[in-house]
Amino acid sequence: MMYQSFLVFGKARYLLQAASVTAIAVLLFVLHESPEGPNGGTWYGYTMGTIGALLIVWLALFGVRKRSYASGMGSVQGWLSGHVYFGVALLIVATLHSAGEIGWNVHSLSYVLMCIVIFSGFYGVYLYQVLPQKIAGNLAGRGRDEIYGKIAELDRRGQRLAAGTLPDVQIAVTSAIERTAVLPDTYQLVPGQDSSRVLLPATDGSGSRLTSNSNQETILTYLADQMSGSHGGEETVVLRDLVDLFTERRRLLNVLRNDNRMQARLKDWLYIHLPITFVLLVALTVHVITVFLYW
Repeated sequence: MMYQSFLVFGKARYLLQAASVTAIAVLLFVLHESPEGPNGGTWYGYTMGTIGALLIVWLALFGVRKRSYASGMGSVQGWLSGHVYFGVALLIVATLHSAGEIGWNVHSLSYVLMCIVIFSGFYGVYLYQVLPQKIAGNLAGRGRDEIYGKIAELDRRGQRLAAGTLPDVQIAVTSAIERTAVLPDTYQLVPGQDSSRVLLPATDGSGSRLTSNSNQETILTYLADQMSGSHGGEETVVLRDLVDLFTERRRLLNVLRNDNRMQARLKDWLYIHLPITFVLLVALTVHVITVFLYW
């Protein structure tokens, strides 16, 4: 799978290539002598700037390659491997190009934007190395459809069990089932809240009240209270079965919610990585034009 092997794709050929480019850049920086000292305006600075600009454009093309399913320009896995390692090389090349000179101008803006893109990419690599295994462990070899099916089966059984209880318990069980909110498959950047609700008898004994049932806590507490106040016999057995059922239901819901959260984390970093990449390309264009016009 891509997240397990892209770092060593092709016997780590892109790691070796990126390391070679970086080593040459560092060696030339050490050997380079200029009366003005290291800066982006020397032949070395222009050379590293050109290499850096080409790398930025090439790295940005990964998004195009990833969506070109019929392309013959190498595998997506290979592109990703090169994307990661040459992204690291770019950070060093661009830093040497600027000689560490940072100011309040469009040139430094390009550098800062590039750093944001690269470090958000590092975070993406970390996620793809860590989360897939956690996702697999959370699902324990089951598919999401299978888990949804088990929850639906529990819901039907819960409705049947509740049919033999008091009307208030029936209403509570039915409303807890119908008003359960499973988080959407993806929710971006801000973690979603469990908006599940349940309809319970009002505390003053008149009517009903709609209250939060986050993590199924309220319905479980209500059923446990009803069981402790029951007089034994079949009613107690049914209430105990309902408590066990909603406990298992909560566990399965949490499996789905954990899966949603981890799947979303695999995508959320792109909401920083991709937009800033486009802004970087604009800033880079302005940077290059300004250099050739005014320097």
